[in-house]
Amino acid sequence: MTIVSPNLVKPGLWTQPLMAMLARVYQLKEDPMKASIFAVVLSMFLGFMVSGAQAADVTLKGEMMCAKCALKEAEKCQNVLKVTEGGKETKYYIVHNEIAKKNHGKVCGGTAKATVTGTVKEEGGKKTVTASAIAYE
Repeated sequence: MTIVSPNLVKPGLWTQPLMAMLARVYQLKEDPMKASIFAVVLSMFLGFMVSGAQAADVTLKGEMMCAKCALKEAEKCQNVLKVTEGGKETKYYIVHNEIAKKNHGKVCGGTAKATVTGTVKEEGGKKTVTASAIAYE
């Protein structure tokens, strides 16, 4: 059984691109402006990678309702959690997944106090939550 493909062992296949990258980095040392731009772009790229990887679960408590039946904001049923903090009301639209579907019957046509755990994103000016757990009081 071969673990490493014989083509990967040939020096020309992977060493040429590696040597080209090293030569390019060396050329950047000769031009400080290009080196600065390269450093800024690289740091921005790494910053975006790190920020995207740190999406942590949050727990929100509020009033769960249906976007179609209670709020009259949608053509299809969708769970919405209204959270009031500091006198400000925020609506979190629950992303359609199995957890959201299983917990929709209790709020379709009514409301209920609920706690939602999941990851929050802002999409199209609306805050959305991909729920990992929904509990009703």
